[in-house]
Amino acid sequence: MGTEQDFGSVLTSLGARTSDAAVLSQAEEAYREALKEWTRERAPMDWAMTQRNLGQVLAQLGKLSGDATALVRAEEAHREALKEYTRERQPMDWAATQSDLGGVLQCLGEATGNAATMRSAEEAYREALKERTRERALMSWAETQNNLGLALQRLGKLTGDPTTLRSAEEAYREVLKERTRRCYGRRLRTMLASCCKFSANF
Repeated sequence: MGTEQDFGSVLTSLGARTSDAAVLSQAEEAYREALKEWTRERAPMDWAMTQRNLGQVLAQLGKLSGDATALVRAEEAHREALKEYTRERQPMDWAATQSDLGGVLQCLGEATGNAATMRSAEEAYREALKERTRERALMSWAETQNNLGLALQRLGKLTGDPTTLRSAEEAYREVLKERTRRCYGRRLRTMLASCCKFSANF
């Protein structure tokens, strides 16, 4: 079933590059075919990897189409992957899947305007940061920290809570400590300024 897995990976990349929902749907089918053989009982790590890949392609479909149902299925797939990608057994895969889950929940929270879902996204990013530390995986830490800031910013605007916006500000400032001289610095400062401006209105 490695062939189906590889086929799904190629289709996912192609569908994402071309924004083609039909190709992404084919990738979903390929991963589902792979899961018929790579069961949790027979090949738990391959099963978890395929569940994560399935979640990623469903997330792409949900973002492209604005379909909340696809995002819910993406959430389910990532949560399935986490049953085998545990922190104790596969810490970095666990963290990467938590980060992916955070991204899905953030998109779902934005699509539905649901603050509880956005808080779940925050929680997933914070879980990921337990293994994606600054010392161990600097770029992954910075990416996840930035996504945490974005989730908190969206949550703060959704709820009108200045404390949440200040937490977003703190998250962005942490990333800026590492990215000041990188290409992300200007973009992060713009987001930080937006956060500060919005929180100052409360």
